[in-house]
Amino acid sequence: EGLLKPGLFMTVDLVLATRSDALIVPEEALLLRGQKEYLYLVQDNNQIKRVAVQTGQRRPGEIEIVQGVQAGDTIVVNGLQKIREGQQVKPQQAAQGDSSPTAGTQG
Repeated sequence: EGLLKPGLFMTVDLVLATRSDALIVPEEALLLRGQKEYLYLVQDNNQIKRVAVQTGQRRPGEIEIVQGVQAGDTIVVNGLQKIREGQQVKPQQAAQGDSSPTAGTQG
């Protein structure tokens, strides 16, 4: 219709695909080691287990996990440099307004 004249600019947001059932975690929970990506999972006995994951789409501050963990699993979001696999932790609920779980180290 000739609405955009030569020399003028416009901004376009293009959404290629959306999923309502995607598993999303905070980006800071992701641990990168070379070409591999991991999450620290808190097992039933409150021990840490490093789990290889496959990631999908990204949004600012969030990343989709396609494979490796399931909905309802408790993951470590903060303090990744201070924990190791097999370490015992005491899970804590996230701060109000933040729905992502965290785990604090014990001892």
